[in-house]
Amino acid sequence: MDLCYALWAFNVAVACEYNASAASAQNFPIPPYGGANFVNVNLCIVVVNAPGTLFAFKPDHVHGTTISGGTTYHELTFTFLKRISDALAELGDRTIFGESQWGAGDGNIDHEWSH
Repeated sequence: MDLCYALWAFNVAVACEYNASAASAQNFPIPPYGGANFVNVNLCIVVVNAPGTLFAFKPDHVHGTTISGGTTYHELTFTFLKRISDALAELGDRTIFGESQWGAGDGNIDHEWSH
């Protein structure tokens, strides 16, 4: 288990797909607004997902999702793992610089680009 370093994590649902045949294959009642919703067990709440929904949650709270019922959400979750925090702490004040190379494309501002 990797503990989350951040006190809060953020989740945004960016898109949603509904598969009626997958929904009918499940023998569980699914609410009209769909399944695969976020559940915070500590607070006993359900956050209904919808495209454009952004919410914050405490990663150390017990959480999960409801049965999908044919609903698939495409989401981005922003969090910070303890392993990353430990690696940054190990670096201390050292700075690491990348080395620019030809072939990096239009976005390589270290080299003049001509077509």
